[in-house]
Amino acid sequence: MKKRFIALLARLGFTDKAKNNQLTAEETSQLNAECVKELGMELKKVMEKITSEQNNPDSEMLSQISSLLAENTDTEEDDEDDDETNAEGEETEDEDDDDEEPEAKKKGQKNLLKKVNSIVGANKKMQQQIKTLAERQEPATPKRVLEGKKIVAFGGAHTASHLFGVTGAAFELAKPWNARAAKHTAPTERYSEDEREMLFRDFNAYGKELSSRYAHLHTNGLLGVLAAGNMDYSELESDLGAYYRVRRQDAIIDRIRQLPSIASIFPVVYNIQDEQAMVDVFASGSFTQAYQAGRVFSGGFAFEPQKAKVKDVMFKYLFSDLKDLETQYIGYLNQEGSDPIKWAFIEWIMMKCAIIQHNEKELRRVKGYRVESTTGKAAHFMYASTGFLHTVEDQYEKENRVYVFPTKRAYTKATILDYVRAFVEDVFMMKDNVTEISEMPLFMNAKHVPWFKEAYREKYGEQSDFQGEKMEVKDYPMPKIVAIPNMGATRFDMFIMPENAVEIHENKPGEFYAYYFQRDLENLMVCTYGKEGTFTFGGRKHATRAALEASNGADTNIFRNNPTTLLADGATTCNALVNEMFETVNNTGATAITDIVGAKQGNVYKILCGGTTNATTIAKTNKFSELTAAYIPTAVGDYLKVIYDPVDEKFLELERKVGGTIAVNASVKAPEYVA
Repeated sequence: MKKRFIALLARLGFTDKAKNNQLTAEETSQLNAECVKELGMELKKVMEKITSEQNNPDSEMLSQISSLLAENTDTEEDDEDDDETNAEGEETEDEDDDDEEPEAKKKGQKNLLKKVNSIVGANKKMQQQIKTLAERQEPATPKRVLEGKKIVAFGGAHTASHLFGVTGAAFELAKPWNARAAKHTAPTERYSEDEREMLFRDFNAYGKELSSRYAHLHTNGLLGVLAAGNMDYSELESDLGAYYRVRRQDAIIDRIRQLPSIASIFPVVYNIQDEQAMVDVFASGSFTQAYQAGRVFSGGFAFEPQKAKVKDVMFKYLFSDLKDLETQYIGYLNQEGSDPIKWAFIEWIMMKCAIIQHNEKELRRVKGYRVESTTGKAAHFMYASTGFLHTVEDQYEKENRVYVFPTKRAYTKATILDYVRAFVEDVFMMKDNVTEISEMPLFMNAKHVPWFKEAYREKYGEQSDFQGEKMEVKDYPMPKIVAIPNMGATRFDMFIMPENAVEIHENKPGEFYAYYFQRDLENLMVCTYGKEGTFTFGGRKHATRAALEASNGADTNIFRNNPTTLLADGATTCNALVNEMFETVNNTGATAITDIVGAKQGNVYKILCGGTTNATTIAKTNKFSELTAAYIPTAVGDYLKVIYDPVDEKFLELERKVGGTIAVNASVKAPEYVA
């Protein structure tokens, strides 16, 4: 150990300093680190080991002391003396070998003892010096850090030329709205013609930049990196203007993406411009068989194309007075702690529009229903495109792809836990392949998740092992239960399906961020356009409902309950505050529906025939006077779908099924929106 340690001192160049007790604290720390690295123990332990070796000298220790002799300057002087004595002894021996031999041997032994004592003394001195250094504490002073230019993430104080110190047209203090923002002063006069033009130009340019930035992040797979907060902006630091602008644009994009969205549940697919063929693949037959020679094959694949559609959607909002709008913006700036990032006027407008549009789009992605607008009239946002709930409904009613359990109607708070278990059990028993069901989560309305958790605690609380309620179905290999947001309290749909069975379709990434201003006389109109749609891989198409049921779900991807509320015998109204889907029963007498009480614009209401004895009908009169004809069902499973017009207080027909035949009302127009 001593030999390796002295060699380590020599390699580090610390031999002389250690001998003279001149090692600095940093050098001691370095020596300690090298001891750990090369000798496997700290400096203090090394010295203890060397000391213990010296207390028990043996032949190896004497060998180490001899090797140390050449490196010890104190012993070098002794060596010189010894050499002279040896020389004299040799001369004496030459002169009179017989007479002086005993005396020469005695002198040599004496010199050897002197040499050994000298080496041991020098080593003890060195050991004491190193031990003293090892016990010395390293000073708490930090190492020198080279500091570069500090960059504030989103800009800093206003400069003489730019708001927040961010260079760029949208932040120039020469623009009156930016100058007022810097002073938190509300406008006192209406915008001039030149000011309008400047604002339009800057807003439109910023909208294009924001849309392009989103497309760039999507194309390069950086949206996830942005969400994780790991975006690298180092390449932009040489241009602080671009650095600040890009970071602020990313902050807007990230703020919107952090809002609740079913895009975190179902994938978003882009580049769908109008209609696109989507192909589903189904394995058929048995593939594996007992061995036999020859060209004997088994099994096959069926490819079924479906059409995915997207519809044009627009966002248009009219600001009647820019002065009032800016006054609201100044009020936002004056709110202490309202936002960690203070936005410029243009950014603030864009953020407000993006949040409104996002929330409407998210509701639409779930339960929207495309209805063409009445020319010249604004329609409810829910009629702009079709959400996945109605896409699944269409694949069941029109193509027999989705497997529905007719007896599993709407659940309640009291029945939800047992209801979920029974639903899972039915699907589990239908699927022969356990692996398949283990990859199919159960999807339920997020509004009803608290009901499930409460029931779970009550039933399994003592078995939860202090872990609380879980989003799971006990005893079944379901991967998880997924809560779907934006379904509203009056939808009771449940699905068991693969996570990729539903897709959200759009045209271009970030196209809805491309806001721009348009002149409308003295008003200001902000606009953006895009395409939306949803698609579901429901399963294999069957010619009839009987064929679907006979398949027992063999080629089905989506299993759904029957989320209807059962009406009472003789019921003449439906309660829209309870459900949006209703099922009639066999009645003891003639029965007709006269109203859907509490109906709201934007929702689609379905009345399903559940019994043909004195089947419930709807006459073409009063609130239903706009129907294409009186609704008279003739078979179980017939239905009528309507939307509500709050202006005329009428129900408008979307489609109906009578005697198993579906008729879509192509002439229906969305009613005018009422705030």
